[in-house]
Amino acid sequence: MPESSVRFIGWDNVRMSVEKLVADSPEPFDPNTVANVGDLLAVCLERTPVPASVDEGYWSTVSFSWEDFEIEVFGDRLEVYRFYDQRSKIWYEEHRPGAAFTPKFLAEIAALAL
Repeated sequence: MPESSVRFIGWDNVRMSVEKLVADSPEPFDPNTVANVGDLLAVCLERTPVPASVDEGYWSTVSFSWEDFEIEVFGDRLEVYRFYDQRSKIWYEEHRPGAAFTPKFLAEIAALAL
């Protein structure tokens, strides 16, 4: 069953889905990408509902999707997509494993809980 068809019960399910996605991928994931996913999961756990889907991106990346919001995780950044009023807003959140996220990014993901 594709990851996008899974309904997540909690963050442990999301984490296990990510681990399976990385392990089953024919192309290896950059260790920084995997570490950035861990950083993202740590802040999402405290601030957001579970995503609607978790999928492998076009590259060896991990993409988390909510209803009108998506985050694709790379080794050096997160690409953030917000869709609203038949428009989209796309921006990069520069991020290195272990570094803090910007207040702008934290506010964006906190808004998912509203």
